[in-house]
Amino acid sequence: LGIPDVPLDLTATPGDGNVTLAWSPPALDGGSPVTGYRVFRGVYDGPMEEIDVIGAVTEFVDEGLTNGVEYSYSVLAINALGDGPRAGAVIVVPLGLPDAPTGLEISAQPMKLTLSWAAPLETGGSAVTGFIIYKGPSEGELELLEAMPASATGFVDDDLVVGETYFYAVAAETAAGVGSMCPSVSAMAMDVPDAPGDLVADAGDGQVELTWTAPSDGGSALTGSVVVRTSGGDTEEFELGVVTSYTDTDVTNGETYFYAIAAINEAGPGEYTEPVTVTPERPVTPPGKVMSLVADAKGARVTLQWNAPRDDGGSPVTGYVVYR
Repeated sequence: LGIPDVPLDLTATPGDGNVTLAWSPPALDGGSPVTGYRVFRGVYDGPMEEIDVIGAVTEFVDEGLTNGVEYSYSVLAINALGDGPRAGAVIVVPLGLPDAPTGLEISAQPMKLTLSWAAPLETGGSAVTGFIIYKGPSEGELELLEAMPASATGFVDDDLVVGETYFYAVAAETAAGVGSMCPSVSAMAMDVPDAPGDLVADAGDGQVELTWTAPSDGGSALTGSVVVRTSGGDTEEFELGVVTSYTDTDVTNGETYFYAIAAINEAGPGEYTEPVTVTPERPVTPPGKVMSLVADAKGARVTLQWNAPRDDGGSPVTGYVVYR
């Protein structure tokens, strides 16, 4: 009779905060049945210590471990005559799935939605190897959209339909697998508005009246309009409300002005109209009466004198008509 041989085929399978050991009984039990096993554990390169004595089974689960820490294990068989030799040590690192990424945010730009996030606070003991982005029409219908590298902190989605709302979530991936998704965020896809239609500029006396038709809103309600006015090499821009007409009274008669209009929604100003040209003028009417008409008769001659009319009708007097 003698002590048993070394247990065979020792393996260690990592889990989330645990390690599962498995082995086969010794080839020789020393002539006395194996009654149990001693389990030893070491941390990093430290010495192994006995952590448990178990019955005649060939599996053991060591729990309460720290993910990411390197552990070494060995076992030996026991019979009535004593302890056999230890099996060769196996090295294992327990790993857990990473937490969800943090701080997921979404922002909308014309026909694109931009996601940004931060790495998870806990990674389960191994480095993040990538991020998985999910997309869907609702929070409960998310599907895998894109796999991103570990260095990624954002993603731009431009595969959109105007007016549709999209939901997104992100999960981290490590050597242990893909972790849980973070809480989803959502936004509606929008575009800038089209250019307003039928821009018309009517000149008046010291004013210009602009009218136009509202454009397609790009999937987001119009919030205003912007007018660009150019004259004498100077360009000015000013915003209006949600209107389809505007009277510009800050103009000078006889000066030429160029106008263009764009609509605004949440995504920003859209396309501008083709510019229209207009020159405000005072309306021209017939001049008023001449003033202070005097006739001086001398012999066969009559001399007429008068003063110009106070009102020239908006155009310089070009002559006079004398009636007799």
